[in-house]
Amino acid sequence: MHVLHGTWIPQSEEGFFQSGEFYLWVETTQKKRFKKASDRHPYQLMGEELGRLLEKELGIKPKSIRSLQEEITSRYFVLPSVDQQPLPSLELSRYLETELPDKFDWCSWQIDCYPAAVSTQVGLDGHEDVNTVVPLLNDLHFLAIHKLTEIQFGADLLFWFHFTQALKRIILKDQYIPALKYHQLVKGKKRRSKPKTSGELSKTYDIYPGWEFIGEEYESLVEKFIDYMPMMCVAGFETPQTTVQFYEREMLLRHFSDCLLSNLMTHTRLTQAIEKKLENSLLSDCLNSSIKPLSKSPGDALAQYQQWQAWRDRIVRTQTHQPFFLYFHLQDPAKPEDPWALRFQIAPKNDPSLRLTLEDYWRMRPQQQVQVKEQMGKDFEQNLLLNLGYAARIYPVLWQGLETDEPVGIFLDLDAAFTFLKETAWVLENAGYKVVVPAWWTPQGRRRAKVRLKAKSNSVGGDSQNKSYFSWDKLVKYQYELAIGDDKISLEEWEQLIATKTPLVNLRGQWVELDQEKMQQMLAFWQAQQAENPEMSLLDFLKMTAAGEGDDELEVEYERGD
Repeated sequence: MHVLHGTWIPQSEEGFFQSGEFYLWVETTQKKRFKKASDRHPYQLMGEELGRLLEKELGIKPKSIRSLQEEITSRYFVLPSVDQQPLPSLELSRYLETELPDKFDWCSWQIDCYPAAVSTQVGLDGHEDVNTVVPLLNDLHFLAIHKLTEIQFGADLLFWFHFTQALKRIILKDQYIPALKYHQLVKGKKRRSKPKTSGELSKTYDIYPGWEFIGEEYESLVEKFIDYMPMMCVAGFETPQTTVQFYEREMLLRHFSDCLLSNLMTHTRLTQAIEKKLENSLLSDCLNSSIKPLSKSPGDALAQYQQWQAWRDRIVRTQTHQPFFLYFHLQDPAKPEDPWALRFQIAPKNDPSLRLTLEDYWRMRPQQQVQVKEQMGKDFEQNLLLNLGYAARIYPVLWQGLETDEPVGIFLDLDAAFTFLKETAWVLENAGYKVVVPAWWTPQGRRRAKVRLKAKSNSVGGDSQNKSYFSWDKLVKYQYELAIGDDKISLEEWEQLIATKTPLVNLRGQWVELDQEKMQQMLAFWQAQQAENPEMSLLDFLKMTAAGEGDDELEVEYERGD
């Protein structure tokens, strides 16, 4: 039995930026015997044996022309130990059916590890290393669940799998920004023996380009996973530890996240046209960062850093730091020709049920407004207008509602309302605002256009009672209907909906999103089926429905004939 372990270990080099590596190692039931006293972990796969398992069983390939075994290196883990022997992990102790003692010591053990977080990406300038830990953990987790019987995930590796899955979703939502990092130099430290300019003699800081996660979702993610992080995750070091110590959990999670993000962004391949467009910009500095400070004069670098700070502050000062929620409530019109209303609303974070429209707030008497302000926090009206202004930077249409000192909302036409639902709502939500949409737009309330197939079995000749219900010589009588949700739609209505050329239509008093191109395809399928024999064998019917003819918008109703 083998237990696959792995964790992130920061490198110990000096400098403002520290990189790191994700290391894999394997715990086994077979004890190694050493000729003399050693700090090497006795229950580990080592050298060639480790390389063979990683390559043959897990499909991990060497990152270069070297063999995988040549890439294996030693790292040091502080592990619970008794009588100068490391205790088995919880996973291995369960397999061995042994009880772990209540008292133990902490000792540092040398373990053979494989640096698995990066691989050489052919084709990139300089053949630099690209972080591939996320797809690696995906593959390993799949193998451990579905194919491997003698290899089990350790709690540390399982933790990193779940954390990277959650972090990946934040990256895919683009919840990060280009960043500048201020680094105070050690006083009196010489930068080079012969400075080229007199300005460098007084330089006391460096400004580094980089990347930064931003938003409440990332902060909540880190806070959540700190509580679940096994001790094994913070116990790995690049060098032997003379005293018992561990990495701080939050620091390690943030370090891993920052290194992963920076590695992904600086290895993003750009076209020459985009590179030219971004030339001499902050974004260009961050995308091409090689962990070197900005090549500008100290004054220019500091000015750019201060501008970036102000820009970042405008982004992060949304609902995160305020005691109230700001809502944008989209309301569909009573009549199809009327405009849509996007209402501004507020609610205290400690009781979101007390939601209030700004229109009602501005109409209140002064004493009533004072009571609301007590719930919404100090300088409520000022912070409200600031947050509306920040939201308008994300969705500029909101500026229309900010031309007054008592904003209540804005009106949208049909196309603008659809754009808000499809593109803007989730962006505002990711920025920390609350968005309320009509119930028919939610997954539970959404109606879809479809072709509904009603089928009824009918026996072929002879006494139907002598035939098996599932016999292949059964015939199926079928009828196709055009439908939206549960409503049957006539051919004339369907063609009218296609002719509207708008994605949002009001059908029988309720709004629905329609894809005209897909509806045209379903209409063509429906028309083709009208010319076919209205009877088919049960076998042909099952083949058709299994093949998913009529696209995935085909709904089947089947009932037994008399």
